[in-house]
Amino acid sequence: MQQRKTGNLLYKLVLGRWYFSYGWAWFVGFALGIFSMLVTIYYLIPGMSTMIAFKDFLIVGGLVLVALNAILGYVLVKVMKIQSMEMDIGTQLSPYSSNKLTEKEKVWWSAIRLLMEKEYERKPDPKLMAQMEVFDEYLEQKRKFDIKKFNDKL
Repeated sequence: MQQRKTGNLLYKLVLGRWYFSYGWAWFVGFALGIFSMLVTIYYLIPGMSTMIAFKDFLIVGGLVLVALNAILGYVLVKVMKIQSMEMDIGTQLSPYSSNKLTEKEKVWWSAIRLLMEKEYERKPDPKLMAQMEVFDEYLEQKRKFDIKKFNDKL
């Protein structure tokens, strides 16, 4: 039961972070798209400005478009079972937060976790570390790089 609560909390944190980082841009883009589309429609239809005020047209048209998008979202996610972006982001960070994993996928993710733990436990190669120290000295300009010596070793 504790794993399920942790998965839900993790999912909510990831979702909140995603909304904080990217959600505002989607919202602003959506609002600007609706506004520009409604302005175009309002001025393209002859006689529209004489029938209804622009502010009223903007409010009614915006509400209609938001309602249509909500209905489309409901149909796609709930009826057609298309996974939403938020669920996809949550499962990318932690696959254990998704109930929809098959047993095969759970075994695969467990194996990946074990391989990563083994990889982190391994000690680095001393020869490689010595080469990396020399490389760092070149980067920090503690050693002067001599192209002739470099070409001779090649």
